[in-house]
Amino acid sequence: MSITPADLIRVAREQVGHQDEAYRRSGASRAYYAAFHLGIALQTRFKITNAGDNTRMGRHERLSWAMENFTSDVPDQGKRIRTLGGKLRQCHRLRIRADYYLTQAFSVQDAMQTLSEVRQVEKLASELLK
Repeated sequence: MSITPADLIRVAREQVGHQDEAYRRSGASRAYYAAFHLGIALQTRFKITNAGDNTRMGRHERLSWAMENFTSDVPDQGKRIRTLGGKLRQCHRLRIRADYYLTQAFSVQDAMQTLSEVRQVEKLASELLK
C-alpha cells in the first residue's frame, strides 16, 4: 500500500493541535513532507531543474530554490511555481525548528502555521497538477 501527500496532511491535522509537544512537532514534520512531495510532483511535471551541483544546499533546499527561480513560457504558471517555492522554503524552516531545535518550545500556533502553509501549497499545487 502506498500513501499520498493528502494522507500525510490528514495525519498532520490529527497531530498539530495535540497538547503533547512531540505530537505537534511530528505533525508539523508530516505536513512539511506532504508539501515536499507535492514539490517533487511539480518538479517532475514541469521539468524544474535543480540548483546544479551546489553542494552547500541539501535536496530540500535545492528543490525550493529551483522552484523559486523557475521560468516558464506561461507567465502565470511560472509565477505560481515561484510562489510555491517560497512557501516550500518557509515550510522547511518550520520543519527544521520542529525536528532539530528540541530545547525551543514548539507551540500549537507554530504547528498550526506549518499546517496552514502546507494547505496553501496543497491547494496551489493541485491546481497546477490537474
